[in-house]
Amino acid sequence: MLPPSKEPPLKEGLAFAVRPRIGESVSGDGVLVQRCGSVTWLVVVDGLGHGPPAHEVVIRTGALTAGLSAELSTESVMGLLHDALRGTRGAAAMVFRVHEGAIEGCAVGNIDVRTIGARIPVVSRSGVVGARLPALRAFHSNAVRGMRAFVFSDGISRRAPFDDLARLGPQAACDALLDGHRHDHDDSSVAALYFD
Repeated sequence: MLPPSKEPPLKEGLAFAVRPRIGESVSGDGVLVQRCGSVTWLVVVDGLGHGPPAHEVVIRTGALTAGLSAELSTESVMGLLHDALRGTRGAAAMVFRVHEGAIEGCAVGNIDVRTIGARIPVVSRSGVVGARLPALRAFHSNAVRGMRAFVFSDGISRRAPFDDLARLGPQAACDALLDGHRHDHDDSSVAALYFD
């Protein structure tokens, strides 16, 4: 039996921001969070297109996320999301399950991740959740103290200065990404996951 760690447990900080495309009143991008005891679920979706039809993806994803339980795998959640989004335009999606610094994820489509301080070996499959679900493969990582992870839709520039923004708090970093590094012609969303 290992002696108890003298290191305090990692504390996770989570923030997010979403904006619709200019000219739209609702967004087809969404960031949904559900906490189940010590497990945190983070689901980022990018519904195809814009406006109310794309926003239906966010509504259905929110209903699904609210009912998640701690023992599910990210692959099973992606399968449930695929079923929930049938009949919509479909979406790109990334699902994270965080538990005491252990990260499991599953991704379909063009949701991206940038990390600072550690690496998350993201494996994303081509497809459309709700229409053409590919064979799924989960990825795994362990957080380290000081790690920062940004999960974002293609409405955010991949050239954004994530290293510099990671010096800000999680909500300030999300807001700065949307204020200075979003594409006005698209919905945009970002989640910031910090471990300290």
